Amino acid sequence: MPLSALPKDTIIEPVVFTSADGALSRGLFYRPAGRQPRVGVHLMHPRTDQSLNYNIPPLVRAGYAVIGRAGRAVNNDVDTVHEEILLDLAAGVRMLRDSGCERVVLLGNSGGGSLASLYQSQAQAVAASRLGPQPYTNVDLRSADLPPADGLALIGIHVGEGRVLQDMLDPSVTDERDPFARDPDLDMYDPGNGFRVPVTGIRYDAAFVDRYRAAQLHRVQRLDELARAALSAQARARQELAALPGDALPAQRLTLERLAVQAPFLTIYRTTADLAMADLTIDPDDRSAGGHDGHPRPDLQNWSTSGFARYLTPRAWLSTWSATSSHASTLRSLAAVTSPTLIVHYAGDVYTRMRDARALGQAAATDDKTFVLVRRADHYGRPIGDTSSPDRVSEGTDAVVTWMTSHFPPD
Repeated sequence: MPLSALPKDTIIEPVVFTSADGALSRGLFYRPAGRQPRVGVHLMHPRTDQSLNYNIPPLVRAGYAVIGRAGRAVNNDVDTVHEEILLDLAAGVRMLRDSGCERVVLLGNSGGGSLASLYQSQAQAVAASRLGPQPYTNVDLRSADLPPADGLALIGIHVGEGRVLQDMLDPSVTDERDPFARDPDLDMYDPGNGFRVPVTGIRYDAAFVDRYRAAQLHRVQRLDELARAALSAQARARQELAALPGDALPAQRLTLERLAVQAPFLTIYRTTADLAMADLTIDPDDRSAGGHDGHPRPDLQNWSTSGFARYLTPRAWLSTWSATSSHASTLRSLAAVTSPTLIVHYAGDVYTRMRDARALGQAAATDDKTFVLVRRADHYGRPIGDTSSPDRVSEGTDAVVTWMTSHFPPD
């Protein structure tokens, strides 16, 4: 929804956030003119700028203050570490509180859902039970100031970047250094396994599906090992550098200094290979066959230079994109959240199956939870099929506003 839908007298203020560790980030603070809203909404994503998110105008029209913003890793997939970004989110919640908002709701859209859920689960937890330093970051959430929000509104979300990526990883990759290395027996795009163009009516054998899913998990674990090995080598160099005697040779010191700051990047090839993109009988819902944004050839997207998680630091892989190592699991986080929670699911979302959406609703620990299903809409709320059908974006956002006004009245 364009910003032209905002009331003409809306106050839009550029803001800069300073996180507890000194990191800077920015966003836009929207407020209805002429009064101080009692309820504020915080909207953020781990990697993208949410300052123009389509949910903002309806919320402002309803009387809410809204912060739409970026974090420190905006437009930077390369080094996204969730534990560090939680400090950015905390700075935003604190700003809403300081501005006079008595209650704050975290609005999570897409990957912002796993981020908001992780933040709230940590903020509500006893400090001693929070996440401590990890092999990929020194952030210690046990001593961090994490002001909890009062509720979660989650729309068009998924189960977490790592879990989504596991379903999209091509398990036929046999060598992480070679984009063309391929095991045809594990290639969903091999005609011998049932693939054809155009991508319609494809059915994969159940035994192939089982082998494929197991091999995807094995590839995640292989990438975990590569990332951990790189960080371990870096840590060893730091330890050796710290223990180096004062009379060590200059060349020896220089070598260790360079190893201590270097961790080889991971190049992750072929990440558009979810069986459900081609076979609509797998976890059936309202989606259309095809790749990202309705592309008719997911096989070409898989082999192209685009795709998720293409080029990462080892710490970004472990913190954000690994299904087995990342703490940003929406299911696990929601199981520790006790505040009122709304989940709006677009039933044609190519990244989130219907079973995943319902599992998210069941996982939420709170007794006050609402699940809304928007049919025939894609990940962005756009209509699937008949473009003359009602605006699905408005249907999803209307559900958010309705829930907000019933749980957190603006006045």
